[in-house]
Amino acid sequence: MKIKRVVANLGQTHWLFAAIALVIGCIFVFIVPPFWGLDEPAHFVRVYQITHVQKLFQSNFNIKSETVKGVPKNLVDLGNYSIGDLVDNNANGIFSRKDIDNVNGYKKFTDAKFSKEEVPPSSFATYSPVAYVGPIVGTLLAEAINANIGHTLLSARFFSLVLYITLGWLSIWVLRESKLKWLFMVILLLPTSLFQGSVISADGMLIGLSLLFTALFIRILKVDQSESSYKLLYAMTVIAIMLPLIKLNYIFLSAFILCIPTNVFINKKTANYIKWGGISIAVVLGLLWQVFVSMTSNLSASQRPDGLPINMASQIANIMHNPLDFIAACIRSVVVYGDSYIHNGITQVGWNYIDIPLMVLVVLCVTIFIAAIYARKELVPIRKTLLLVTVISLIGVISIFGILYAAFTPVGSKYVDGIQGRYFIPFLIPIMMTIACYIPFEIKMNKNTAMYTIGLATLSGLLFSVVYYYLCTY
Repeated sequence: MKIKRVVANLGQTHWLFAAIALVIGCIFVFIVPPFWGLDEPAHFVRVYQITHVQKLFQSNFNIKSETVKGVPKNLVDLGNYSIGDLVDNNANGIFSRKDIDNVNGYKKFTDAKFSKEEVPPSSFATYSPVAYVGPIVGTLLAEAINANIGHTLLSARFFSLVLYITLGWLSIWVLRESKLKWLFMVILLLPTSLFQGSVISADGMLIGLSLLFTALFIRILKVDQSESSYKLLYAMTVIAIMLPLIKLNYIFLSAFILCIPTNVFINKKTANYIKWGGISIAVVLGLLWQVFVSMTSNLSASQRPDGLPINMASQIANIMHNPLDFIAACIRSVVVYGDSYIHNGITQVGWNYIDIPLMVLVVLCVTIFIAAIYARKELVPIRKTLLLVTVISLIGVISIFGILYAAFTPVGSKYVDGIQGRYFIPFLIPIMMTIACYIPFEIKMNKNTAMYTIGLATLSGLLFSVVYYYLCTY
């Protein structure tokens, strides 16, 4: 009976997602070399600072000073060693690249305990603690048992994965009676998404929270007038406040809360107070955190590998004086690097930038479209609201270009630097739902066919990605 119950549970989309994500995610946790997650050295330094509160404040308020300390020397040495190992990668195919030079070379760092000698960190990540809940828990537990650096990194990654799976599970569970659950599962299990959820990064938390926020939004639109809607609205409000504390651009995602029709609530006045109060708090806290960051860091310039100077004030003045130059830079970037954005947002894994073959990319893109069109009938009644949130999503996408053009791109550049396709994942579902609404046909499948078609395509893409990543790296 227990076996039958387990099989029955796995037939439910939220449990199927959890099983796949846990297995493949754990593989990523263990096979990705130390600090080979995207910007993982900077992210873990931030986690370390947060778990040692006095060092967090020491670093933040003196971040521009060359004398600031607070990070174990061997942790910084490991980061430098990893980056040195990364820069000489051969970007050719699977049979010619072996990106990691010497697996055993990492052991002298990972087998050691954190050194008492402290030095300034080589790079900074100034995201708020909200971005690192999972890694913080993992790091604190590892330090409680006096674990070495390697085990601490694994613990931080594992709890990052656990939090990502929890948020994803909740997203799909919220929509368990809707066909949209398959679209959410596919996006959550994209190789890029799951990879980010399996390493120490702010993106895993951001993707998981944003999809849960969108799932709650859709659930509210589909419920009848009921007091129970307020519970969903309260949950949305909390997440709306958290999102811009991770990355300010995603305040546009938080703005979805304003698009909820008040007629789904019994007390419209109370609903409006909650929505406008929540978004106001989100804006204020998000801006306050950015002011704090700007006063205590020079993050954008420090992250440029070429060391080119950044002048945000001059760049903003340039945009105001010549807005067409900025528009041209955005269009030029999309035209020239658009294919890279798609790869990076769906199938690119690792800081060694491994692009999974085009075949897998095509299969996953088709699967996303199938999952969206499969739910078309449910979306048509709410397509006016979806069209509005898609416009907001596109503004959010433009804001990403704007922030990176102002804060990361040299003044007057013809391209926008620093754009990564994974930044657009939180906006992907609203856009895909709106596209599905206006496609003049729908895909009809029963539950089992949907599970086998969408589930197997997604799982196949992940399995291929894991094997490909391992062969390219080792």
